[in-house]
Amino acid sequence: MISRSRAFMAAFLALSALTTASAAAAQEAESQPEQVAESQPEPKPNQLYQRFRIDVGAFASFFDTNLRLDSEEFPGEGTEIDLEDDLGFDTKKFDFRAGGYLRLGRRHRITYGYYSLSRNSNVVLDEEIEFGDEIFPVDAEVQADFETRFANLGYAFSFLAREKIEVGIGLGLSAMFTKAGIAAVGSVGEDPIDLVEERTDATFPVGSLGLDVNWAPLSRMIVSGRVGGLYVSVSTIQASVGDANVGAEYFFTRGFGAGVRFNYTKLQVEEQEDPLLKITYRYSGLQLYGVFALF
Repeated sequence: MISRSRAFMAAFLALSALTTASAAAAQEAESQPEQVAESQPEPKPNQLYQRFRIDVGAFASFFDTNLRLDSEEFPGEGTEIDLEDDLGFDTKKFDFRAGGYLRLGRRHRITYGYYSLSRNSNVVLDEEIEFGDEIFPVDAEVQADFETRFANLGYAFSFLAREKIEVGIGLGLSAMFTKAGIAAVGSVGEDPIDLVEERTDATFPVGSLGLDVNWAPLSRMIVSGRVGGLYVSVSTIQASVGDANVGAEYFFTRGFGAGVRFNYTKLQVEEQEDPLLKITYRYSGLQLYGVFALF
């Protein structure tokens, strides 16, 4: 299986190839000798410079997640939990995702988006887990849940804005809302146990600064890509992210279309104030979505 680091590199190379190919196509078009206006057919308008758009669809994602919550009573003591291996969380899931932008002139865009990733499990522990102030012993039957929601808002500036290609730089800031919990619900072996539960919730600031490319090889088609990342430190909170995507859209009418996009994200957030909370999140997969656009 291809590692996630190779998947990120492949997305970066695909974006580089897209930038090079689309820029070459634009340069070639500009180098063509001008013809008499009457001999040239009126060019078909493409889909690049939409004034407003919203994308809504499903994200088929594959996860690799680690979580640690230290004890308030004994700082520095906490288990690094692999949610998929230690707690039996699904490694893949379909989730809702929405996004879009509002264009302010040809070169300026306000971007926005929302998506959530939520999973739960029921498992018998193979090893002892210390989560917060609670210790869950070997053979304990536990229920666990983990939910993250992202609401983001950003700005993008297109330093290249030609008829069939747009290349820009964008900064996005997100609020990451996280909830997680583990509860012992049954027994240890054949011995019943009292209810033991530990929960946590936190909000983290997450950002991404990146390069994006949009290319219209056909009047009804857009090929796009992005690669970015950012490190944010606010008080006792630290967050870093690396992300990449590449995809294509086809428009059945002027304002309605459908698209497919491959996404990869690696995210690490940490709250260093006692108790320590640390989350390392990697997910990748395909997004299938519909597009509504206005010009």
